[in-house]
Amino acid sequence: VHCYCYQQRLQRIEELERMAHEGALPAVALDQKEKQKPELVLVPEPARVLEGETARFRCRVTGYPMPKVNWYLNGQLIRKSKRFRLRYDGIYYLDIVDYVTSDDSASIMVKAVNIAGETSSHAFLFTLETSTGCTQTERLTFFLY
Repeated sequence: VHCYCYQQRLQRIEELERMAHEGALPAVALDQKEKQKPELVLVPEPARVLEGETARFRCRVTGYPMPKVNWYLNGQLIRKSKRFRLRYDGIYYLDIVDYVTSDDSASIMVKAVNIAGETSSHAFLFTLETSTGCTQTERLTFFLY
């Protein structure tokens, strides 16, 4: 069960992904020589998932030189593993699998760093019991730094 507001956000992210794949949103201009600090142009949004589902976070970063991007779970650096899937195709993804139960929630941070500076953004993982419904009046907390 997904709420309408979540579906709208997912459609927007998919639209941005399509644009990125088509080259409409270049990550770094090829002729750019001046250093540019990282900027999150697509920030991770809060994820609300049913227990047992995979939680996905996404972001898109610009900057020159290309920033190094790391994800953190409750302040701890996330390394690629069976539980945490990290990938990049113009957009950075973090999938959390085999993790989510109704008692779990987590603070997720993405941090982008290059020699010109750094930026970060926070989002939260909320889990719902399988029997819990989703209403449009529920609000998710979202922080952007």
